[in-house]
Parts: sequence; structure tokens; C-alpha cells
Amino acid sequence: MTCKDEYQDLFKTVMKEHLAVFEAQDMAELEQFMDLIIQADRIFCMGVGREGISTRGFAMRLMHLGKEVHWIWDDTTRECIKAIFYRHEWIRENWTYSVCN
Repeated sequence: MTCKDEYQDLFKTVMKEHLAVFEAQDMAELEQFMDLIIQADRIFCMGVGREGISTRGFAMRLMHLGKEVHWIWDDTTRECIKAIFYRHEWIRENWTYSVCN
């Protein structure tokens, strides 16, 4: 097998996996998540390991969209008066949120 053949096989595998993820998404839940982000005055993000890296990137993109975003554990993070926290639980494989007052 040539390098080109191996690359094409890997590419096809990645595309199949991405397609499976997008087909499994609950669009109503995604729309609810986006609406909550739009309505939020202040967003706090957190994560560890690989999730933390991707969450920090997500936080930065929200900041680029003009949202007030804070990374939990950062020295400059403001107090939590009222905010919505999201976390992904791999065991249940769905998004949950809780409100901090």
C-alpha cells in the first residue's frame, strides 16, 4: 500500500466518523444550547485535558463573537453571580447545565 493509499483510507475513516457524529446530533438540543449562549451576559467555561484544550478554544471563539467569557481556574476569572455552566459527561453522552446564583 502506498502512502497515498494509506492517506486516502485514513481520510475516509475520519469522514465516516465525523458523519456519524453529525447525524447523531439532536438539533433541538443544539438550538437550545445556541439560544442560551446568545442570551447569556457572561459565560464561564471549564475543562481538563483534551476537553480543556478544546473548551479554551471554544471560549476564545465566543470572546471573538463579543461575549464576556471567562475560563474557570484563570486568575482573572470574575465572580459567579448568575451564570450557566455546561459540562459534557462522557458517561451519559449528553450536555447538562446548572445555574449558579
